[in-house]
Amino acid sequence: MQTAFMDSLARAARGLRAAGLDAEAEELEGLGFKTAWTSASEMLGEIGLCILRIEAHGDPRVPEGAREALEECMKAVRAVWPRIALAGC
Repeated sequence: MQTAFMDSLARAARGLRAAGLDAEAEELEGLGFKTAWTSASEMLGEIGLCILRIEAHGDPRVPEGAREALEECMKAVRAVWPRIALAGC
């Protein structure tokens, strides 16, 4: 996986954790850094769904820097999964 993507993912997780969103940060870190994936596209899909859940929650505590990092990650996700969406959305 590209270094820029992983750097953005780590930055997003740090920002979420700093804002007190530990569960969201842990999920993002787990998907990106603690899970063995069979393919990069599988990993991107799961990370994309996690980001969509975070965005759907709309927590105002998500700091701007973390929000920007999540958006950067979603660009990479959408390059592989252009129609990714949460079920029912």
